[in-house]
Amino acid sequence: MNTENLEFQLSEADEYIVRSYECTRLKPLFSPEAIGRLTVTNKRIVYHSHGGSLSGKSVMVSEMPVEDAAGVSVYMGTTLNWLLYIAVAIGLYVASSVIDAVLPAFFTHWALGLVLMLPYVAIRIYNSKWLSDDIKQQAKGSVDNLLANTGRSINPDRWQAIFRVLFYVGVLIFVWALTRSPALRYGIPFIGLLLLLAIYFAIFMALFGRRKVFTLIVGSRSMQGSGIYIPGTSFRLWGNRTAADTLSGAPAADADKVARELGALLSDLRQYGDMAAQKWQLH
Repeated sequence: MNTENLEFQLSEADEYIVRSYECTRLKPLFSPEAIGRLTVTNKRIVYHSHGGSLSGKSVMVSEMPVEDAAGVSVYMGTTLNWLLYIAVAIGLYVASSVIDAVLPAFFTHWALGLVLMLPYVAIRIYNSKWLSDDIKQQAKGSVDNLLANTGRSINPDRWQAIFRVLFYVGVLIFVWALTRSPALRYGIPFIGLLLLLAIYFAIFMALFGRRKVFTLIVGSRSMQGSGIYIPGTSFRLWGNRTAADTLSGAPAADADKVARELGALLSDLRQYGDMAAQKWQLH
């Protein structure tokens, strides 16, 4: 690892890097990707990261002495951010209510929802095994001829992404119109609310899904040391803490190696010192 890019300074007392892991990865919506690294030297265990956002740069460094490490606990799995789902559901409900109150009825009519849903449904049917190859070739030929007449080209991946977004918008409009019908609005309103929550959850899962989680705890022997703690989950709506937020990032390329190796590495360093460090450097 290039020591010039480290977020921390190696000491002049013969400190050198033994192992460095990319353990967490964070991709903010409007900022460059940030990597959380766990670096083990012959003297320290250091979690470090740097990041940037629209409001500026940030740096995160957390460290402890190798001899103070008491044990390692690692968890890798998946989780569902229910707090984020609640925020998404509230946002969609408020947006639908505002559109319904401000814009003409056309924009919240079930027919518009169906029209917006149809292109993506057609693409999914085309890509499925339901249609024969002959029908698919005929459909593709018709589209190619249409584009040839207009003199334009089409990027299938781009349009499929656009149609997918329109599909979600159409689903929201269609279900909103359904829940605002007299039968559900005045008869059994809780059924309409449950239907909305179910659709919001389906869209939430399609857009965000289950999130991979990496949690690491390096315990401390001393009363003063707090150890290294990477919680693996969090929810933040504001603030420029990109570097610190890597503590809650998804597992990165070396997460598996951290789970397998870190305990043995720290045990060897405590017992055999530089001899163990040189062995691990060669691995």
